[in-house]
Amino acid sequence: MELVQKYMNKFMIRGTNGAMQWMLDLRTYGLKIHYNTTAEGSIDWVGEQISWKGSVQFTMEQLREMIGELIRESREVLFYDLMLIKSEAEIPVIPWSSLRDNPRNEEVGWNYLQDERNIWPVKEDTWLQTRIGEDQALQDRFIQEGTVSDWDGEKIQKYLDGVVQFQGLLLVLMHITGGQPAQGPEITGLQHSNGVKGRRRNIFIEQNTPFSEESNWLNPEALVVFVTQYHKGYSISGKEKIIHCYLPRMVGELYVYFDWLVQPFQKGLDVLSHEGKGLSMLVWPMDHEGKIWDTPRMTRVMERGSRRWMGVPFGVQAWRELAIGISHRFLRKDHAFDYDKEDEEEGFNADHPEDIHDVQAGHVPWIAGNIYSRGIMEMSGVVASMRERFYQASQEWHRFLGLDMDRFQVKTGQKRKQIDDKQSELQPNALIVCGKRLRRMDIVGKLKEMLGVEAEFRGCQQAVIQSIM
Repeated sequence: MELVQKYMNKFMIRGTNGAMQWMLDLRTYGLKIHYNTTAEGSIDWVGEQISWKGSVQFTMEQLREMIGELIRESREVLFYDLMLIKSEAEIPVIPWSSLRDNPRNEEVGWNYLQDERNIWPVKEDTWLQTRIGEDQALQDRFIQEGTVSDWDGEKIQKYLDGVVQFQGLLLVLMHITGGQPAQGPEITGLQHSNGVKGRRRNIFIEQNTPFSEESNWLNPEALVVFVTQYHKGYSISGKEKIIHCYLPRMVGELYVYFDWLVQPFQKGLDVLSHEGKGLSMLVWPMDHEGKIWDTPRMTRVMERGSRRWMGVPFGVQAWRELAIGISHRFLRKDHAFDYDKEDEEEGFNADHPEDIHDVQAGHVPWIAGNIYSRGIMEMSGVVASMRERFYQASQEWHRFLGLDMDRFQVKTGQKRKQIDDKQSELQPNALIVCGKRLRRMDIVGKLKEMLGVEAEFRGCQQAVIQSIM
């Protein structure tokens, strides 16, 4: 090993005047030319209709409709095919307001489900097994006819096919609604739990800690956030770009339900059908047929969904340019997505009065964020100010898509803010979007979330509410 280190330092790094030095210099020169040369145009707009290379075109309302249909389809597959419920009243309620997480915990196999502060209404490792054990009809979906405990391989395969279908839908929804589109390998490589050899998980539960004066301090609610590490330019800058993508509640709950109640059962079936195949910490591991989740497979799933619900197929590469084009046109300039935004220097900014408190303490704001009074949710390489900007960008993207994660509230002594022209562009056809979102709402689940799992509608209350919706 010492010999390898010796020759690596002699021939493989900058400053050695060898072949590797020449290749690195040539690569740097090529990248300099690439990033300072404009690419050919691919995006065109006609009103609210966007076009990519002339072959993919759709309106913003079509995009919102597609996302709504993907969410509806995902809920049906998750609740009825995987969680095996007969009505949504049987679905356990996620305790959003009390969920906690600890990104600092590096224990192998650990995630927010093991946090002792979280009190779940049902046990994740026995809920589905108990339901199947108490219901003969559900047993028939897994057990061979004429036996008591023999699993039916074909029926297990059918259930696992449903798992793969849901994973594909979830992958597309997280990719589209989380904010700036990640690279294919970045999102397909996300981990739900800490792995071996220091591989940390990428998905966290974050209490919606108020980043602005308008946030609700007294009624916090958790959000699901996935974190990717962007490696482009790492060999030059020596720094990874850590990106936070916040999911809207209706997509985040799909992930939590699957991770909480379906995955433990699915892993057990995987072991049965693959004779003890090793378990993976990946959110999208190799499936029961031995197929991996990679960028080409992700593209095929996106194309099927977009072709089905909009009539125009687009994949990972097309969506990356389309999403950036949409954000540049409709979102505020400081929240619009960019291809490659370099890290900014976090020095003193006279336009931000709050920075003066850090200067008064004898250091610049960047040092304050890196060293002093860091919150438990701040992972290595992350500061609160940057996480705040990612949150705001995701929030604005959700609002544009009609998937707001704001909790609307009336504050006494304050007037409602008027929506200016720029803000109104972010909410076209707002009444239509709101009406469609209401019709998709699970009113039984919302009632139980507000009043407890035992709450039920009385008399004709449910029918009246549904007729209004």
